[in-house]
Amino acid sequence: MRKLCLLFGIIVLLAGMSVQGQQKSPQFRITPQPTPDPSITIQDDNGGGYFVLDPTTGKFQCVLCEYNVTLSGYGEVKIDGCTIYFSYIEKSSYRLFATANICEQQATMACELYALPDSKYDIEPILEYWKDSSMKDSTATCPMPKVDYGFSEPKTRNSYCPCVIHLCATGHSYEGR
Repeated sequence: MRKLCLLFGIIVLLAGMSVQGQQKSPQFRITPQPTPDPSITIQDDNGGGYFVLDPTTGKFQCVLCEYNVTLSGYGEVKIDGCTIYFSYIEKSSYRLFATANICEQQATMACELYALPDSKYDIEPILEYWKDSSMKDSTATCPMPKVDYGFSEPKTRNSYCPCVIHLCATGHSYEGR
């Protein structure tokens, strides 16, 4: 009788495990973390332009804001610890060199432009040397140009309009009402 009970218990146990193995277990989804953008941005401290580089592929975009020129392509990248070195030489039109220290978040960039890309016209060579003292605040945008309209500080006030605009270049003044 004990053997029969033991045999029956083993059969029930095996059948229960078989049924348990066929049931769906709760799914634990592992959501992948978003991959951080590996690109680095170097923006000239003086607003001359910006340079965006993907160090994994060598793809770059360089924008010279002052001249409204955009250069792009694939260059050579070398990484040595915290420092990324970039170079691109287009023999007939331009050369780019950049060094970025990721640990200190500082970078320098040099651009020598001898001809406009996809243009038949010769230009005066453009030499740009940039320094980015803090890559943390660098953005891939050109700064708004500072425009001097030649207005001076108003010298008199009017009861209808609180200002008088003096045009420095002509010596004339405009009195608004």
